[in-house]
Amino acid sequence: MKSRIDGSASGMRGIAIVCLAGLLAACGTSTANNSGTNTASAPGITETSITIGSTQPLTGPAAPGYSEIAPASNAYFVYLNQHGGVFGRKILYEYLDDGYNPTITASQTRKLILETKVFGMFSALGTPTHLAVIDYINSEKVPDVFVSSGCNCWNNVSKYPNTFGFQPDYTIEGKILGQYINQNLSGQKVGYFYQNDEFGLDGVKGLDAQLGASSVSSDRRQNYVPTNTNVGPQIAALLQGRGRGPAARRHGHRYLPAAGRRQLERMDHLVQGHSRPGHPGPALGWQCAVRHGAGLHAGAGAQGGGPQSDPEQLREDTRSD
Repeated sequence: MKSRIDGSASGMRGIAIVCLAGLLAACGTSTANNSGTNTASAPGITETSITIGSTQPLTGPAAPGYSEIAPASNAYFVYLNQHGGVFGRKILYEYLDDGYNPTITASQTRKLILETKVFGMFSALGTPTHLAVIDYINSEKVPDVFVSSGCNCWNNVSKYPNTFGFQPDYTIEGKILGQYINQNLSGQKVGYFYQNDEFGLDGVKGLDAQLGASSVSSDRRQNYVPTNTNVGPQIAALLQGRGRGPAARRHGHRYLPAAGRRQLERMDHLVQGHSRPGHPGPALGWQCAVRHGAGLHAGAGAQGGGPQSDPEQLREDTRSD
């Protein structure tokens, strides 16, 4: 089932694509001579085309649910090109597979900039992967727009003047999830299961801001790295911390390798049958708040009735969190 957060994320990506077309339109008008004929003016720009690039997890642990993003974006650019492009220029979108591996991201990004000679990077996906190349991209003064990550690290204009994020940051999302837990699951034990990098840690900051860092003990804070196929020890530790009372839903994580997701499914099977009225579905004796690094993009609202929060009310200057 697609969640509300999934839907809004897709909508935001659509807005980002349209905004990119607008930016490229501005680029196109600024490179026409007095006769109105387009001229080549920068790497990746010719009289008839503008080439942009991206790195995407077409394979690997992040591929399920994310490998379709770049082809979908490209479908829009194909449509745009079939209807005249941007001021007579076609948009050529070159996206390469990095398998959600920062080392591969680095080599593929250099290939796009040095060999393909893209004008800019568009919607490169992943926090750890893009962190591996952001310094290089900015040193080359390549436009780096609409990074597909909610990391606070893109909000640094002085250090990364060419990089622009667009998603609500993960700290805000963590605060929204924490607010939901406070309002709907008060008294339940809470466990964190998160990706051990900025992607997960930013979300934990938001959760802690709402729930209080001392409310979640260290044994109920478990993490993993995307390349780890065995998360059994972390799951066992979380199970040991579960209570005997009514249970809340757990939200799985699409960045986990398939083996890890199967372990989570087996964990659900072990504790089914104790769901709390009004909170159907697989049950644990504690709320596993795992959107940040470990959740379907459903948060607490996967089955309807999800959190309805104003991100601005929860911001509290997240850049200083």
